[in-house]
Amino acid sequence: MEFKGYHILGQLQETFYFDFYEAKNLQLDLVVVIKVLKAKFVNDSKIKKEFIKNTREMAKVKFAFLPEIYDVVDDGDLCYASMEYSVVAPTLTRTVNRQKIVDQEDVLMIAAWLSQSLTTSWNTLKLPHKSLTPDKIAIQEDGTLVLFDLGTTKNTEPEMMKIQLDSERIVVQPYFLAPEQIDCLAPSDKTDMYAMGMILYYMLTGTAPFSECDPMDVLKMHKTGQLPPPSLSNPSVTHQMELLIGKLTMKDPADRFYHWEDFSHAISLIKTGENLGITFDKSQSSTKIAEVADKVDKTVEVVESKDEAVIESVEEKKKITLNREHAQKNRTRHKESLIPDAPIPFAMHLIMLVIVVAVWIVIAGIVNYRYLSKPVFEQPQIRQFVDKIMPE
Repeated sequence: MEFKGYHILGQLQETFYFDFYEAKNLQLDLVVVIKVLKAKFVNDSKIKKEFIKNTREMAKVKFAFLPEIYDVVDDGDLCYASMEYSVVAPTLTRTVNRQKIVDQEDVLMIAAWLSQSLTTSWNTLKLPHKSLTPDKIAIQEDGTLVLFDLGTTKNTEPEMMKIQLDSERIVVQPYFLAPEQIDCLAPSDKTDMYAMGMILYYMLTGTAPFSECDPMDVLKMHKTGQLPPPSLSNPSVTHQMELLIGKLTMKDPADRFYHWEDFSHAISLIKTGENLGITFDKSQSSTKIAEVADKVDKTVEVVESKDEAVIESVEEKKKITLNREHAQKNRTRHKESLIPDAPIPFAMHLIMLVIVVAVWIVIAGIVNYRYLSKPVFEQPQIRQFVDKIMPE
């Protein structure tokens, strides 16, 4: 296969609709990836038109984690696009297969990067990914991510999903499909949120969602089933992380995050160790959330069947403990709010001493004048002052 202006270096991969080739752009002297629409679809004007349209839309989205589109060509016999070579970097699937479980901190970082790409795509073009899977996320050598096939996948469109469901032949990965896609509804940013939640679950547990089921049963589980809490297989997963995944994987799109900015804010809260402060019906999520109970409450539950007096004793002890803690916090807060005493300088001490001595001399003089040696204060000014404050 030959492409005008390109020298083919080899084939990279193949999907249902496309072939990917490594090639050198002779004019730019740049190694690129050529994404070629398969020959059997070139004559389908609808598919070809959609491919060209989506590729042009992708080219308008300028963001660090999206592969740059260099060109899209339709010469009749061939229809292809050339794009940044980073598209063939190792995928998340390969990373999980190698590591088995990805550290929560790394998962949050990947989620933050992905949300930025998806936010840019949705806010600028109202373009969802529609088929977000770990295979569509590549990790480059410097650790940065690349998201590809943004909005170009046809198999998850409502009409194509209906064909697959009617024939019971699923040609897409069923593990990350949202319930509304299974209902053959148009995808949106909320669809990508559900897929994001399932990808986070996959990275944290090393297991694809509902992977123990057949493909058709996987679709049913997305609509009616629940995955076990990720903390069961990975104890390092925090309760707040489970809440995040639970919110993303709500079966009703309206119950997920309102927009990607809310999701990004939730990530920042988890990173800083703060509570998300979100509430939702956990039974309506595709992911279960482990119950977290207070130790004192567990003690009360244990003694509850023994004796009410014991329960009251435990509750009273709990109250006393809480009151002491509250009082200690108040004391600490009050102490911190006080302005510390400033040291009195030596000069101030000296001035105060002089004033005291002067007052003492005046009082002693007055007493001496009236009762002991009257001639001591014979000056008119002093006599006038003394007569005023101490008349005979």
